[in-house]
Amino acid sequence: MSRVKYLVALLLVASSTAFAADFESVSELRQCGKDLNSLNESRGKVESVSKELSGLNLRATFMRTRIEIQEAWVADHNARMRLNADISEYNAFVRELDRRYDGHNRNVDKFNERLHEFKSSCLNRSVDKDGDIYKEVCKDTNEYFALCRLSKEN
Repeated sequence: MSRVKYLVALLLVASSTAFAADFESVSELRQCGKDLNSLNESRGKVESVSKELSGLNLRATFMRTRIEIQEAWVADHNARMRLNADISEYNAFVRELDRRYDGHNRNVDKFNERLHEFKSSCLNRSVDKDGDIYKEVCKDTNEYFALCRLSKEN
């Protein structure tokens, strides 16, 4: 019987040691569960922050695109303004050329009128001894070249 008592006592000691070990395991399991819950809460917070950051990144991308569009519009507007200035300058140049060309044409028209008058007067006159008709030709020719110089200066 003493052996049985010894065995029962040994069995009790062994089972209490096992129970204590199991108790420690249960305690560790509870701690692991608490840690797991804490991790899940942290994961939720991280996902929330991640969504927030994603929204901010989207907004930043949108704003960057909007700024790029505005910069492109300003560049296009400036290019159009430079083009309009160039067109205005070209039109002013063309008007100046037209004015000069018109002045030249008026001078040529005057010369042609005078030449026509001279030819018609020549047909009605004969050449006299002193060469008066030739003097008129020289006079009209000099006036023509003077008119041409004036038209080039204008």
